[in-house]
Amino acid sequence: MIEILEITRKMKQGRTEPYLCKADDGKMYVVKGSNATNEGLVKELIVASLGEKFGLPIPPFQIAWVDDLLVEYNSFDLEAGYCFASLYQPNIQEITYNQLKEVNRQQLRDLFVFDYWIRNNDRNLTEHGGNPNFFKDQSSKDTFVLDHNLSFAPDFEVSDHLSQHVSSDSWGQLELLDRETYTEKFKEALEDIDSIIEAIPNDWLETYTTDTIETEIKVVLNKFLDDAFWEDIS
Repeated sequence: MIEILEITRKMKQGRTEPYLCKADDGKMYVVKGSNATNEGLVKELIVASLGEKFGLPIPPFQIAWVDDLLVEYNSFDLEAGYCFASLYQPNIQEITYNQLKEVNRQQLRDLFVFDYWIRNNDRNLTEHGGNPNFFKDQSSKDTFVLDHNLSFAPDFEVSDHLSQHVSSDSWGQLELLDRETYTEKFKEALEDIDSIIEAIPNDWLETYTTDTIETEIKVVLNKFLDDAFWEDIS
């Protein structure tokens, strides 16, 4: 865990109103607090942990502590308490539809099936525009995957995912070895799920309980064990 020492500014992007902050490890982080809701913070931590283990380009992340004294006399809308902090990437911009052809196809397919697994309908991009939540470093050309507070959406529609997801064009259909390969990747990503949940701050669990995590998140994550999960994207 890190402690936030300085709040620099509100980020221009992000409906959860994140802030750019300096932490006690000397690094800059994009910090999400109560505006993301406890549910959103729980999902950010769980999905970032799973995505990292899955092999997606997720920036390093931490649980961050914001002290009362830091926010008491400033005008920033960041409350004291535990927050989700993602290491700041200074040169990234949201990827454009035309830039997708420059991204490794396997990475795009991995992102497609990962978002399908976590029922994330908040990473969409077609030739007509969208909200990709998929970023590219303009100097290194590296890609980054961010923003998962809306994962495990109850209104997730497979048909929309197949037609509107940022990686739809690269998915096409389930290939011969996909089920076997991704089943193993899901299992590996879930190896530490109980430890991930145990690390969630109790403050977040006051309104988004472990019982809710069990029914709204863990149940969803185990659906890859069912044939129907694979049939819907075949």
